[in-house]
Amino acid sequence: MLENEDDQTLVSQGYQGIEGSRVLTEKHCERCGQPFACGGYGCWCTKVPVTDWQFDWIAARYRDCLCPACLEQVRTGALGPGASSAAPRAPEEGESSS
Repeated sequence: MLENEDDQTLVSQGYQGIEGSRVLTEKHCERCGQPFACGGYGCWCTKVPVTDWQFDWIAARYRDCLCPACLEQVRTGALGPGASSAAPRAPEEGESSS
């Protein structure tokens, strides 16, 4: 394996699979730490249908990519805006907190 100037591991030619003509970089998910292959622009992630709202939520919390499993959780709503695991909102003025 080789490393680029950003200390990211370049995935070997044999690991490129269907992305064959593109150099893939091995990254680690910023949320869960799992390794995954990233193809940069035109990567597998561009085919995951996340909304602008979901993309903005990701961009506000993470500097780098999420792995396929975490991105799928955002897509399905299990993680991200509107997810039940999100912090409860503060009651608005005039609203009871109980």
